[in-house]
Amino acid sequence: MLYGFYYFVLHNQKILLFNRFYLVFSLVFSAITSLIVIPVKSNYALNNSFDKFTPTIGYFIKGNAIIGNTYSLFTFQNILFSFYIVITSILLIRFTLNIFKLLGKINKNKKVDYQKTSLVLIKERSLPYSFFRYIFVNRSDFENGKIEKELLMHEEAHCLQYHSIDIIIIELMNVFLWFNPAIWLFKKAILLNHEFLADYTVLSTFELDDYQNTLLNLVLRNNSACLTSKFNYSLTKKRLIMMNKKTIKDWAILRKISTIPLFILIAITLAFAQENKVKEQKAGTDNKNIVAEGKKGMTLTNERKAADKEQEPSFQERLANERKAADKEQEPSFQERLANERKAASEGTIKVDQKVQIK
Repeated sequence: MLYGFYYFVLHNQKILLFNRFYLVFSLVFSAITSLIVIPVKSNYALNNSFDKFTPTIGYFIKGNAIIGNTYSLFTFQNILFSFYIVITSILLIRFTLNIFKLLGKINKNKKVDYQKTSLVLIKERSLPYSFFRYIFVNRSDFENGKIEKELLMHEEAHCLQYHSIDIIIIELMNVFLWFNPAIWLFKKAILLNHEFLADYTVLSTFELDDYQNTLLNLVLRNNSACLTSKFNYSLTKKRLIMMNKKTIKDWAILRKISTIPLFILIAITLAFAQENKVKEQKAGTDNKNIVAEGKKGMTLTNERKAADKEQEPSFQERLANERKAADKEQEPSFQERLANERKAASEGTIKVDQKVQIK
């Protein structure tokens, strides 16, 4: 969205300094917001059948389910992540080597003070290019006066406007976000805008026709240095068009102001997205607590049942207890036994008396 706004609204306007800060800020802003997870509700279930490359080595049946043994290491996510690590490592190594290469040239070669910058006299045949406050020029061409003053002023403008900082930022982001096509678009736009700014500085001193003729004479010359501000000859035509362009001041101000509602809209969208995310997380936490409490209650109930079950007598014990109770019920009470004994004693006395009488 931010790059589209730049391309359709800002990039053809001669508001170069504003465009520079807009592009850098938009790039950093996009990188930060890309880390924010925006929840999206959908009524369609995702098909995760391609989640894994599953070289199945066998099947076994467990109940009604058929389960296959798979290699969980070769997942689609792991393969993509490994590929990302390899590419990122290569780009990071290249970026580091280029930095040390430039620093090595600065330390090993002769340096000459030039205006507010330093010229680094190198042996390689190349057009002037800059890195922070250093301008790299061919030593032989410089000593023989073959380097145009317009080119030196162009590179000096890159140095004094600290364009190398923008380049370092875009290159670092390119190392880690190389898969995002927007990064390449921003990089191209930022580098081209740097050239516009440097051209504008040169035109404040030199005539337009002389400077354009100088650029046209250099179209076939190539500069292969990396991480530096340089002439991009595939875009020379755009640079020449921008030099001749005139921008209406009122329209330029209106275009600048129009960026404000754009960022406000994006900020509000992200704020609402985050608010919905927090609500969903809170609802999910409440549901988890309810489920946890339910599980806890079920666990306590099961534990009580188990304890009651442990306290219950076994079948053998219950049978023995029942037999004892039955025998106990059949046994006469103490009063009954005493009455029976008295009755038996009385019957015995009567029988003895009867025997005595008979005799």
